[in-house]
Amino acid sequence: MMAGNLVLGFILSASLNQLLTMINTMQLVVMLPLFKITVPANAGMFFSQIMQIAAFDFFETGPYIDALLGLPPSEPLNANFEAVGFESLYLLHNMGTLFIAFVAYFTLVLLAFFCQYICCCERVKYFGENLRKKLFFGSFIQIIFESYSILAVSCFINLTRLSWSPFGEVLMSLTTIGFLILLLAFPFGYGTYIWKNFNRFNVIEFFEKHSEFYKELNMRHGPMVLLQPIWFLVRRLVLATIVVFLGQTAIWQIALMTLTVITQVIILGRVEPFVDKNKMYFEFFSETIVMLVMYTLICFTPFLPDLEMRFRLGYICIGIISVHLLVSLFILGKGIFKDVRFAYSR
Repeated sequence: MMAGNLVLGFILSASLNQLLTMINTMQLVVMLPLFKITVPANAGMFFSQIMQIAAFDFFETGPYIDALLGLPPSEPLNANFEAVGFESLYLLHNMGTLFIAFVAYFTLVLLAFFCQYICCCERVKYFGENLRKKLFFGSFIQIIFESYSILAVSCFINLTRLSWSPFGEVLMSLTTIGFLILLLAFPFGYGTYIWKNFNRFNVIEFFEKHSEFYKELNMRHGPMVLLQPIWFLVRRLVLATIVVFLGQTAIWQIALMTLTVITQVIILGRVEPFVDKNKMYFEFFSETIVMLVMYTLICFTPFLPDLEMRFRLGYICIGIISVHLLVSLFILGKGIFKDVRFAYSR
């Protein structure tokens, strides 16, 4: 039993960062069919399946949330959004399982403050203090980073339909505005705060509180390395703006998305933000995959009217994304194997 737990611990620690890196790229890729294009059926089905992984959407929560709040039925923004998984105009409906994650987080926050400041038992107070330290801000930063793409798109979709009656829609509109403030404040407000306090990263208490923001960064390269996590968020904000508010101009959507890829490559090449060179090489590889997928999506516009050829190119698009998944899984398995072998060789 102890050996099994040891192996599991190594697997989890080794795989988490690589797994999240893969999912972050997938979150970008699954947003691309939201452009003003006509995705063939084979590629559309594939995108809808990987969306469940990228959005951590393993349970159907939307209809239950709508019923709980008494929300009237809502049509998707368009057919592309429905195919990918954004089946409604309501924020909480489109968040899916992420809604449960946020509810669980804020429940733990209430539990931590209750244990630390209300309970009299010293052990409970100690438990509450430790829980609060883990929740602020490490867990919250990680939740925001891993859900930012889905949150931004879901929030912007709901912005197209803000309603002040009945009560359910009022609550949804207020929730949307609240999440919009959070989405804007996190990269620009919190990111600026971290930038201004860059020299405090060697203070243990400060670093532990904000370590998720510094994760895997090479701090020896100076504050410019913070461009990586800040651009990570801003890029997804730009993508959400492109797919929701520029929905009638495919050429501008593709051009602006190409600029975000170029900007990311410049940051990687010029700043070299990561400690691990292999991590940086994998990021270059991921950006190449995103560009190749976009090249195939150009063929799903009126640029290529042949429907049969589009269907064939759909398989090429699936193949490109599958290559990224296979490479990610190979690196993941390789890392797990090395850690397990090292554990048993001691």
